[in-house]
Amino acid sequence: MGAIKNKDTKEEFCLAKALWKRCYRYRIHDKTVFGTHDLSFKKYKIAIFVDGKFFH
Repeated sequence: MGAIKNKDTKEEFCLAKALWKRCYRYRIHDKTVFGTHDLSFKKYKIAIFVDGKFFH
């Protein structure tokens, strides 16, 4: 599972778009934050991981 490098999925894009509409500013795949998260909010110290349909 660690070899799967899937980024910019449909689910991730929909979540990011919804958050942006609600004026939440985030970074996508930010290399300065530890881990392999999809979205991050440095100000609030929050990282969001979006698991797509592939893993379920």
